[in-house]
Amino acid sequence: MESTLSIYEAARYAWKLDVNRARNVDYILAHRKGHIVGVFEADNWVAADHPEFEERFNENDSGRWGFIGKVAQPEILFQYFNKKLPEGFIKRGASNPVRFIHVSKPESPQEDPVLRDVEERIGSLGEFIEDALYRVPSTPEGFGGCTVIVGRNDSGELRVTFKLGTDNPQGLRKFNSADLIDDILDSEIEEEISRLLADLDLDAHDFEYLIETYTID
Repeated sequence: MESTLSIYEAARYAWKLDVNRARNVDYILAHRKGHIVGVFEADNWVAADHPEFEERFNENDSGRWGFIGKVAQPEILFQYFNKKLPEGFIKRGASNPVRFIHVSKPESPQEDPVLRDVEERIGSLGEFIEDALYRVPSTPEGFGGCTVIVGRNDSGELRVTFKLGTDNPQGLRKFNSADLIDDILDSEIEEEISRLLADLDLDAHDFEYLIETYTID
């Protein structure tokens, strides 16, 4: 998979669309072969000849639009990332790849005080967790960064997802995510998560864990 940055650059330029309608959407979903590979929020939609796209613009892009934005918040990213688009959503042979859809929003952390507290506390460990993963033996070869996303699964249980970047995709063939989860729960990461959550009557073993990987260009 491409890096999140390169997916963002590909997704944000340059589209034929109703810009007034685009300015009212909450999220932009980028997909490859029907699977969502990027979730972004647009701060502004601008014409393709805007200075933001000076190095990319050519005359064929006149009348098109692009957006200036950022990667969506973790709880939104988690809801959509790597999910499959509905069957038939992308019409074969359709001339315009842009589609507008209405979906219900997930419960926000503000409406879920336990999730909000857990997300803030585990989120504060981002650099610690990334650094500690370099010392965990089952971390994939070529490990180059980690994003931690906290949410709830379909059963309402708290879930922590580790999104791991690697510059060695061949090494993923022998990578075992179950081994990594076991090692995480037997490491300093488990100790620190449990310490931070003790006053919430939670510890690191109360979560469902998922491991996702992507290739760093």
